[in-house]
Amino acid sequence: MYRSADDDKTVPSRGARARGGAILVAFASAVCAAGACGLIDLRPVEVATHPSEPYQVLGSRDEALRVTFPSAPSRADAERAVTVRSPSGELGGDVSWDGLSLSWRSIEAFDPGTRYRFSLSGDVPMEDGRLADLELDLPFFALRSGSLPRLASNDPADGASVATSEAGSLALELRFSEAMNEAITESAFSLSPGLDYVFSWGGGGTILSIRLLERMSPCACYTWSLGDGARAVDGAPIARAESGCFVTDLDADAPSVLGACPAAFVDGRWVELSADLSETDAGDSIAVRFSEPMDADSVRRAIATTPTRSGLVVAASPELFVYTPEEPWTPEEYVRLVVRTAALDASGLALPRERGFGFTTRTPYLRLDSVSTPAGETSAPPGEAPALAVTVGDAPEGELTLILNFSDAFGPGAMESAARLVKVSAFFPPGLSSPSLRSAWWPSADTLSMTWEGLEASGADCERYYRLVVQGGDDGLESDSGLRLSADVTQILEAKP
Repeated sequence: MYRSADDDKTVPSRGARARGGAILVAFASAVCAAGACGLIDLRPVEVATHPSEPYQVLGSRDEALRVTFPSAPSRADAERAVTVRSPSGELGGDVSWDGLSLSWRSIEAFDPGTRYRFSLSGDVPMEDGRLADLELDLPFFALRSGSLPRLASNDPADGASVATSEAGSLALELRFSEAMNEAITESAFSLSPGLDYVFSWGGGGTILSIRLLERMSPCACYTWSLGDGARAVDGAPIARAESGCFVTDLDADAPSVLGACPAAFVDGRWVELSADLSETDAGDSIAVRFSEPMDADSVRRAIATTPTRSGLVVAASPELFVYTPEEPWTPEEYVRLVVRTAALDASGLALPRERGFGFTTRTPYLRLDSVSTPAGETSAPPGEAPALAVTVGDAPEGELTLILNFSDAFGPGAMESAARLVKVSAFFPPGLSSPSLRSAWWPSADTLSMTWEGLEASGADCERYYRLVVQGGDDGLESDSGLRLSADVTQILEAKP
């Protein structure tokens, strides 16, 4: 009797015995080759195999299995007698012959640590007339017979609550019981919902780190899996496929906007200047405070103004962001600053609703409060209509002195440029000559006195008009505190004798 090497099942071998590592499989009688001598050949048929003993470990994953016969067998019957199985079923292989030896090589490489079975079963006629009755079952391994690689731990643990990580942060770490084939193991990994990520290895090939290239969505369940295709360095497959999940619900509270106020950069830091936007001046920035740390890029995209203007958003702190317009706020302008729902907190939760703040810049325009003459003729405030009747001196001088009172004081530089920015020119009738400036001086910091000559007074035959223009806007008069006229101020002058 012959006992199967791995399952304790006894199978008949009909005279089988082992000799020197070869398996003595069977014997059968045969008449002499001539068929007339009447003698029966009772010699046993000794067949040698590789592997030669149960649980032998092959030296490589693609090593061939062999059966060597004592004399030439029927090759077709010998090939039919060979079967190789894995735990999942019969394997396919390529058969070749070298004299009396049959070689069987698996189409797919053997997996280290997996138990295979090399079986010979059936009757194989021999050239010398004997019949080999084969019954053999040999378990064997390739490269190793010990335990298979396994996933020792994973972080985060299955079902854990985690924060939504920034791009570049570590999302998952897998630790293995032994060094793994990096490329094959990476190809066996998947993460759902899909994100862009990269792999890195440590611990001599035992630690696989998955780093994100983008932020995870908040309050979402992510599932990872490692298929059974993952292999150790020697090619041994992982003991079993693994999977797990984690939920990005560590932060479940949506952010909110707490308020907005004017701000200025003072001594290397941003300072909030008041409690709200009611005291915003033309040169101020606007600080927006959130209830929790925010994602800076999303806040930059979320802050806007109406009317639309370009500006820069910087993070003064994780909760405080400051908007600075490229150009100062226009004096007395109504502005609406909006924080849209594109703003995300550090976990990726969005602002649940848009928040807006309306304000009017506290900084006023410079005003020309009045235009008057030494005789007391006054327009307050000045404007194109009605015309201001002014007394013009006798010919040939035809002098006219105008006194301009402004709402803010002027510095020396502004006083000097005033002569270029305040002009009197002929208006009606056509052909009337424009006067020339004779003098300009400042009786006080907010009062300008200017005298022109060459004006003609109205007569019985013709009324004569002149036009006073005080230049405003960005290129116009500017007070010592930076105030400007919103636009040119024009006053029509009726020249009286």
